[in-house]
Amino acid sequence: MEKIRVMLVDDSELVRENLRYFLKGEPDIEVIAEASNGIEAISQARKFLPHIILMDLQMLKMNGLEAAAQIKKEFPEIRIIALTINIADEYLSKTVSLSEILKVIKKTFRAERSGEIRQGIIRKNGGAKKGNSDLENGILPLEVADVREKFELYQIQQQRILELSTLVEIGKILASSHEIEGILSKAKDIVLRYCQTESLHLSLWNSKNQELESKLASGLSSSFLKEFAKNWDKSLEWLSYKDNKTIDFHNIARAKNNLSKEILRKEGIKSCLIIPLTTKGKTLGVLGIYKKVYTRFSTEQIEILKTITSQTAVAIENALLYNDLEELFIDTITSLARAIDARDTYTLGHSEGVSSYAVKLAEELGLPPKKIDTIKIAGILHDIGKIGICDKILFKKGFLTKKERQIIQTHPKIGAEIIGSISALKEAVKAILGHHEYYNGKGYPLGLKGEEISLEARILAIADAFDAMISKRAYREAFSTQEALEELKKCAGTQFDPNLVNAFFKVIASKENTLTKN
Repeated sequence: MEKIRVMLVDDSELVRENLRYFLKGEPDIEVIAEASNGIEAISQARKFLPHIILMDLQMLKMNGLEAAAQIKKEFPEIRIIALTINIADEYLSKTVSLSEILKVIKKTFRAERSGEIRQGIIRKNGGAKKGNSDLENGILPLEVADVREKFELYQIQQQRILELSTLVEIGKILASSHEIEGILSKAKDIVLRYCQTESLHLSLWNSKNQELESKLASGLSSSFLKEFAKNWDKSLEWLSYKDNKTIDFHNIARAKNNLSKEILRKEGIKSCLIIPLTTKGKTLGVLGIYKKVYTRFSTEQIEILKTITSQTAVAIENALLYNDLEELFIDTITSLARAIDARDTYTLGHSEGVSSYAVKLAEELGLPPKKIDTIKIAGILHDIGKIGICDKILFKKGFLTKKERQIIQTHPKIGAEIIGSISALKEAVKAILGHHEYYNGKGYPLGLKGEEISLEARILAIADAFDAMISKRAYREAFSTQEALEELKKCAGTQFDPNLVNAFFKVIASKENTLTKN
């Protein structure tokens, strides 16, 4: 028996999964393809030639009506069933209930194969019906009244599932990131999916500049963003922020704010919902959701979106507090490093120099922000172990004895022990412990070789050596930049990781170019 070849088209993975699972139990039906928007649907229809397509109407990129028109134009024999009853169209049968979907799939396929659909006429109960736009296009209609109640229940169920999954996802934001950019990006994805919209704008209050500042946008032109930056204090978003109230316009033409209305009109915006991001009585910014069709947000949708903005505001506030603590922490350890460097006028500022060069090299390598932060801290504290070395040895101007060199060489280990006792600094331990290891295994304190030495430590070794060479010491003059680079090149493969040395040359070349331009 020939199986009914079905394609699923819906921008919700959850809906497609439910349909896929439901149809899987039918031995005479095979789901052969899926698509998440109208453009994909046309491409997949051309590739797989299904008998029947279950099509959502409201999708981003290209909606179901447009896709159905194109598919029917190219493949008149393909039957398309719409996953809605709200919009009747000449291309589509209308259903949503799972049981009704199954019934229509089989009924439509049987009718097609038995020849009941011919020349725009469907024979039903022995009679012929004409004059219906669906019939004229060879589509078997449903009695919509029979499925309306089931459809509404299905809609409510799917909406509740979407709301629950949305709330679960937004809750994850609170624990997933201390970076504002990451929080905003995740919030954007959730809002776009929940609202089925393309256009979104999120702005935060910049207390330093005393202005509402764009932080995130989707589906909005550069001219819109430029106008906002120029006239933020005349925008609807500013009104929402200033008065801490939600602004909801089904028709943007009704807005009294003429300038904002004109900017939105140029952008093709017809409806908007603007919600302040508020936590603990403090408004941090606003979220603007814009639609290019006339849209009424339901009370339930607005409440869910308020929950999303509230949770986002909490996450942003936590990130700001975390960043403040991190800055305070960095300031504290920098002061400690300066105190250590200040014991010798020749090494004053060395730790900050090492940290700066190490961070630039890490950025050149494209390392993630968290690892770069670790390298920054390790650079500042790389010589903290020298606090355990007596001044007589540490500041000796002549040559060190073998025993004195052995004592000096314990400072990475002392530093690692000091830092390892502080939980917030544990990630920096390997870098501090290994910044005097040699790539050929002849360094100290452990004699590690090659990639046995952590990447952070290998980066730190180059930054430490370079900053030391270009600084004046009691026993020699400072090297020129070129002389220091030549020394690094000479020691690549023995003392230093050759690949990192090459990358460091790019860092210095970039810095020299910047200085020349300035």
